Amino acid sequence: RLGVDGDGLPTGWSVYGIGVGEGQNILIADNLISGTLFDAIWIGSPFSRSIPQNASISRNSLFDNGFGNEVFGEPLNLGINLGRDDGVTANDAKDVDEGPNGLQNFPELTWAKDKQGQLRVHGHLNSETGKSYRIEFFANDVVNPTGHGEGARYLGSIDVSTNHGGNAEFDTTDSLGTEIGSEKVDLGDFITATATELCTPIPSDGECLFGTGATSEFSLAVEVTQ
Repeated sequence: RLGVDGDGLPTGWSVYGIGVGEGQNILIADNLISGTLFDAIWIGSPFSRSIPQNASISRNSLFDNGFGNEVFGEPLNLGINLGRDDGVTANDAKDVDEGPNGLQNFPELTWAKDKQGQLRVHGHLNSETGKSYRIEFFANDVVNPTGHGEGARYLGSIDVSTNHGGNAEFDTTDSLGTEIGSEKVDLGDFITATATELCTPIPSDGECLFGTGATSEFSLAVEVTQ
């Protein structure tokens, strides 16, 4: 936990949450981070001696971070930032750009709806061709000033594979098992998602490296509607 006490009450502001300046095959999971002035989690920075890769960010609770967003009049700070203090990294076709975590593309959510009392989310991911990814979903009471993230309440995940065009369409249908009106999500909440490349086993021993693969920044948020 960072920024809250054992009862979940705020303890005051910190500057950053978790930062990865360099390294690879890193797992950042099951943390609660709130009340940072800048990025809650950042991967790589202009001061890094090497570019960090394969940092997996999973099942965290990130909210009320980035209150330094408006210091310079422009929202730059995020729940997850591939870089540091530089705002949202735009997606690119087939995810061929380079940088921290390979600048992994984030999912694009089309809608989030109440379907017979269950949350159902539809969207797509464009990334490297012929690879598998885990899409993690989160619910939020409010949206980051950038419109991307954060991820206050983890809802679950689904796995997808991209085709020859680098595209994977997804629909959670009943996969999340999340009831509208529960403690996790309700109408009017905002849904966000991340994409993480799934591990490719090491040929020599058939095992995966620690963590899985590179995680994206948060998607644009969509509101849960009827």
